[in-house]
Amino acid sequence: MGTFMEYFNAFWVGGLICALCQILLDRTKMLPGRIMVTLVCTGAVLSFLGLYDPFAEYAGAGASVPLLGFGHLLFQGVKDAVKESGFLGLFQGGLKAGAVGNISGVDFCVSCKLDFPAEDEKIAGEKLRRSRRTDIIKKNSRRKKAESQRQGEYRKSGCFAEKTSKHLRQEERKSAMKTRGEVLAYGLSFPDTYQEAPFHDDNWQLIRVKGSKKAFLWVYEKDGIIQLNVKANPEWRDYWRDAFASVIPGYHQNKEHWNTILLDGTVPDDAVRTMIAESYDIITDSPTKRIYEAVKQIPRGKVATYGQIAALAGEPKMARAVGNALHKNTDPEHIPCYRVVNSKGELAAEFVFGGAGKQADMLEADGIVLENGRVNLKKYGINVEEMLAQRELEHN
Repeated sequence: MGTFMEYFNAFWVGGLICALCQILLDRTKMLPGRIMVTLVCTGAVLSFLGLYDPFAEYAGAGASVPLLGFGHLLFQGVKDAVKESGFLGLFQGGLKAGAVGNISGVDFCVSCKLDFPAEDEKIAGEKLRRSRRTDIIKKNSRRKKAESQRQGEYRKSGCFAEKTSKHLRQEERKSAMKTRGEVLAYGLSFPDTYQEAPFHDDNWQLIRVKGSKKAFLWVYEKDGIIQLNVKANPEWRDYWRDAFASVIPGYHQNKEHWNTILLDGTVPDDAVRTMIAESYDIITDSPTKRIYEAVKQIPRGKVATYGQIAALAGEPKMARAVGNALHKNTDPEHIPCYRVVNSKGELAAEFVFGGAGKQADMLEADGIVLENGRVNLKKYGINVEEMLAQRELEHN
């Protein structure tokens, strides 16, 4: 019977600790790393108060396995080292006490590395690269849909026929961009951009985005031809290269992500503009920006959940990131984050909006009636599917 109770106590205590950790993950903004540190610190505090030993005697592995035991081990190591070495023990004790675990962890990692064939590393690396490409493609899928009609016009015009794909009709050549000034002026027409010559060479002109200072357009002359470097979506990179002989892999840049456009008159003006615009979109794209734009779409008298905002922002799995972004909202007048609630219709913590009842007051001012402190999502919730369908119609 005694052995059974030991197992039972370890099971329910360890399960309770893990359940509390899961609640912290789901109900707060704490990340896994912070929760792990909290467990270690809790173990150290219990050890300091003399409560850990009786707790561990009762719960067994249920007390030691969820990182509480590691905190106890570190504290005892520091305590013993201080008695032995004085002040220096504060720095030596924890390292000595946790040395076995640290060495075991390093040894495990090294063993895994040695057992991992070079060929498998290449395969894993390629899978990672493909995964990243897929992410970029998904983030820019809306751009792709908006431009698909334009690309279809190029195909229908005969420019993509095997013999004529590299040579456009004379009337198309007349409308092509040719001068540095025209390109720079178009680049500067995008919001929050500025021009710079970072190499102390006027031949090299860059158009950057304010804030991030990232360049999305490089303009320079080479071999007597004005050339442009633009960032390309991996899905469209080879498409443009196949379409026009004057679109080649990026000169002096990562050829997987950049294209060079030769302004020799063979690339139509709207194609050049499209590639520059696509480069700007890739450079300026950010989840936070898309989250804020999604929140702006919530009409007065309606609310949305964190998950719905994530879906509208193009990343259905980043509901937690929505909360973090809204917490940093610096423009609440135009980004109505008070209209965002959790999946149960519950409001945010009192401190978020500057005091108890603030969010409720703002929602009621919008005409939303709360029921037991919650919003009836069936009555006041937005229809995400309808909004996404409407957006697709507008893009097409």
